[in-house]
Amino acid sequence: MHSQTDKRAPIPPTISNQSPTLAFIENAKQMLCIVCPEVNQLYSNYQVQKSQDNRQLIIAPDLDAHLDTFNDIDQAAVKMTSLIIFPLFKAGKQTLYLGQICKSTGKIHTSPFSEGIMAVKNKHPDFLPVLNSAAVHKIKPGVPMLKIYHLQLQALSHCSTFIHNDIRNTISYKLLQGSLFIA
Repeated sequence: MHSQTDKRAPIPPTISNQSPTLAFIENAKQMLCIVCPEVNQLYSNYQVQKSQDNRQLIIAPDLDAHLDTFNDIDQAAVKMTSLIIFPLFKAGKQTLYLGQICKSTGKIHTSPFSEGIMAVKNKHPDFLPVLNSAAVHKIKPGVPMLKIYHLQLQALSHCSTFIHNDIRNTISYKLLQGSLFIA
């Protein structure tokens, strides 16, 4: 009699309420807006919820903040960068870091998030960092890390200058306020 091996995929780990992954997302949410490609929207105020099976995170706009949702955000305007955001734990406290992946060596250069993102913005004033909800859905418990994307306003040619300025100011304000909150 031959034994058969179980060929079912392993069950992914669940995300608990005390998970470092959930705490990481909550901290990142204080500083970064998020693009939802499924609905072509950008949220500056949003909720992060666990799925019913506790295996992934779901992003939903804050229903009390209608003015903090931007519509018609074409995904062609959202470009991946070589930047990542991740937490490190020091003395039991979670601190967010920015990592930049060097294209030639593959090494990651790190700095505290607020310092690193401001250095990038000083070098590239039009840089508008955002998260992508599709990446949040796929985050792995125990290995919290997210890629940072760049929203290119010039690719949103259907939007007025007023909307461009509103999006730019919203992303910049959230980044500044969040950096002050986290610091």
